[in-house]
Amino acid sequence: MGESLAAEMGKTYQFGQNCRQSLDSISTARATTLFQNYLEEPEVKRVMERYRHAIAGEKGKSCNLELINISGLMYKMGAFMHQASRLQKNKQQ
Repeated sequence: MGESLAAEMGKTYQFGQNCRQSLDSISTARATTLFQNYLEEPEVKRVMERYRHAIAGEKGKSCNLELINISGLMYKMGAFMHQASRLQKNKQQ
């Protein structure tokens, strides 16, 4: 869980970097913290590897502001947090 979100976060972050936009809310540090709040450490490592791979795939490409969809990404992040918190509650019961 979270791998596709991490990949999308990484791509979007790098799209922003390519366009000289500051997207600190989805930086590596922020993404790591998000996933640490909901996933076990081995999952966090796997998810963040997807994040870094997505960044590497977009690094150095030309700027295309149309590829940056922060509102859609924030919606997906919220859905992830909701789903992950429900799973955590089920594990605790």
